[in-house]
Amino acid sequence: MAARLTCTAIYRVLRVLSAVYLSAAFLSGFYMEAQEIQGQAEAAPRQRRTPSAYENPVDFIGMSVTELFENFGPPAAVYASRGIETWQDDVVFEYSGVDFYIYKDKVWQLSLNAGKGIQTGDPRAAVLLVLGETAKDNGGHILGRLRNASWPLEWRFNIEDGKVSAIYLYRMDY
Repeated sequence: MAARLTCTAIYRVLRVLSAVYLSAAFLSGFYMEAQEIQGQAEAAPRQRRTPSAYENPVDFIGMSVTELFENFGPPAAVYASRGIETWQDDVVFEYSGVDFYIYKDKVWQLSLNAGKGIQTGDPRAAVLLVLGETAKDNGGHILGRLRNASWPLEWRFNIEDGKVSAIYLYRMDY
């Protein structure tokens, strides 16, 4: 009878072990599937935003190229902007509504379709009204300094035929 109990005990142990093995195999399948889903979620690209007139463009000044790509993805176009002298040449990343001028690896200037409540095509008087006492009218363009910024910043509104033809925001110390 002792041999019979041993066989029965062994049979029960084997049943328990096979149940544990099957459970472990079953659960590991769930674990592997969860890991795969998590890996796909991590590999999925972040939702990127588009630079727009509703954001504060001051926040864009000083961004690194890496930050531009992380926030907005690759630009629609990249081009060189030639200055009067070679040290004034810039690489420009073009996005919808905003061009980012890069010096070394940082944004130092923006070209915008709209800024400070002004859009291209608005009359000169609107710029002077919005800028108020900070406005400096130089005929072909109107300048307006920003106060309380991390670095010296200035707006430049180019004027042609009495209307805004281009809008820039830039660091004055570059």
